[in-house]
Amino acid sequence: MKTALYLVMAGALVLAAGLLASGCKEPSSQAPAAGQGKSENTPEGTPAAAAIAQKLCPVTGDPIDPKIYVDYQGRRVYFCCEMCPPMFKKDPEKYLKKLDEQMKGAAAPAKEAASAAEKKVLYWTCAMHPEVKADKPGKCPKCGMTLVPVTEAPKEPAGK
Repeated sequence: MKTALYLVMAGALVLAAGLLASGCKEPSSQAPAAGQGKSENTPEGTPAAAAIAQKLCPVTGDPIDPKIYVDYQGRRVYFCCEMCPPMFKKDPEKYLKKLDEQMKGAAAPAKEAASAAEKKVLYWTCAMHPEVKADKPGKCPKCGMTLVPVTEAPKEPAGK
């Protein structure tokens, strides 16, 4: 009897760990929740100007889905999945601060943008699982984290 109980408990732990490790899920095809959906000022399916400026979810740092948002104090905040708005609502000031920092970082100087454009992406990998390599951006098959680019080393100036 104890063995069966241990097996059930172990199974429950494995299931819980799997759910926690999977992170945000892709948005479902269900109707948007309250406070989410199309913008009043844009046609359905067209992201609002703020969505274009905001590229990353303030909760996870993953790319946003313009159909998932919350209006907070006159500001529209976009998220990557349906699991993020409830987390945002628990501590909105924390995530607004993070979002403001992201938005400042989005306005990088032209010189930095040019040097980044010169670097060629060799492959995409997971920060937690460097053995995972992909030829395009996506999610890690092991943990679900967003893959990061690995670029070639910058070229040395010709005079050196």
